[in-house]
Amino acid sequence: MISYRQALEVTLSHCAPGPVETVSLLPALDRVLGEPLYAKLDSPRFDQAAVDGYALASASAQGASDAAPVTLTIAGTSAAGGTAGAPLRHGEARLIYTGGPVPPGADAVVMLERAMGQDSLVTVKAPAAPGANIRRRGEEYAAGEALLPVGASMDPAALALAAGQGLTELSVHAMPRVAVISTGDELTPQGTPLPDTGIYDSNGPLLWAALREAGIANPTAQACPDDPGRLKAMLQDALDTHDVVLTAGGVSVGARDFVRPSLAEIGVVEQYWRVAMKPGKPVYFGVREAAGTGFGKKLVFGLPGNPSACLLTYLILVLPALRRLCGLTGPCLPMAKARLATPFSGKRAGRTEWIPVTHAQTEDGAITCEPLRRRGSHMASAPARASGFACLEADQGPLAGDTPVAFLPLSYRLSPPSF
Repeated sequence: MISYRQALEVTLSHCAPGPVETVSLLPALDRVLGEPLYAKLDSPRFDQAAVDGYALASASAQGASDAAPVTLTIAGTSAAGGTAGAPLRHGEARLIYTGGPVPPGADAVVMLERAMGQDSLVTVKAPAAPGANIRRRGEEYAAGEALLPVGASMDPAALALAAGQGLTELSVHAMPRVAVISTGDELTPQGTPLPDTGIYDSNGPLLWAALREAGIANPTAQACPDDPGRLKAMLQDALDTHDVVLTAGGVSVGARDFVRPSLAEIGVVEQYWRVAMKPGKPVYFGVREAAGTGFGKKLVFGLPGNPSACLLTYLILVLPALRRLCGLTGPCLPMAKARLATPFSGKRAGRTEWIPVTHAQTEDGAITCEPLRRRGSHMASAPARASGFACLEADQGPLAGDTPVAFLPLSYRLSPPSF
């Protein structure tokens, strides 16, 4: 067996970002920039009002107060989408709305609350310093300025930034095509009668949903019985049409665990099998060269069939690989510093252990983790009730309460959350 960190290092050594392609703006959501995004326009494009009020020359309202107001003539209106209009003359002010262009001759905006307009006159009851309530042209960024670097994830805010430049297309890294194959004679499709010793397939929907949550478009999911011939054919077809293949079950040491030998027969080269961690020990990773294809390699992950172990190995080995393939270069896992809320006596030195936990976060940001009482790797309810996994290091034995641990949120997208 190799350590978890060795397994992650080996996995990532085979992961390179996909080629850059051009896609329409909205479908670029959750994609990763393959080229920097530069500003095409100044922001703001012109001096504009930051509030509703009256644009004026600050000198014309000097000394204004409730006791000694200044009266000015209202010379037109400026609103968002309109023109700045003619220059203001001495003694004039212009009614202006938020986002409206500041007219020539004005260098300040007095808020409506500090002025009273009636008919063609406005009474100003407070002075306005030069520049007050004005957003200056280019104060956010100037045309030509770099807005987002290569490797930036196009989340909704980033997409809005690109939209604000008038862009209709973006250059992004290609997304891998991913196939899921869950294995086992016992697997029964939802909506069909359940045999006495059968179980409904949950790993297939689990991995499909996790991939969709990660932004992977159109993953495929199918089940295969413990039939070497059918499994081999299904794996071959998946490798021919996808970049990454995930299997669930069939990778342990039993006589009916056919995934490894089937992969070897179709040219997949094993990189590791079995990792010193709990759960997820029998996890498999293999590679088949694919010169001339987008990613240059086909990756295969054989995940354990136990639901909790299946999800964990996806989170800590598959998802970091997908992040790299999609072009992300940041942290592989969004781990946060935390502490155990209660002692954990079941830890054994020599293996990394991941335990499902619920977590709480204090006002100062400290995170505490409470291990679930029922947390077996075969329990699909464990990750459903947990909010994440606490990572216990390989060199640790039984742990006292308040021991520092690393916390992995159970659900995270290609862009990890912040703590």
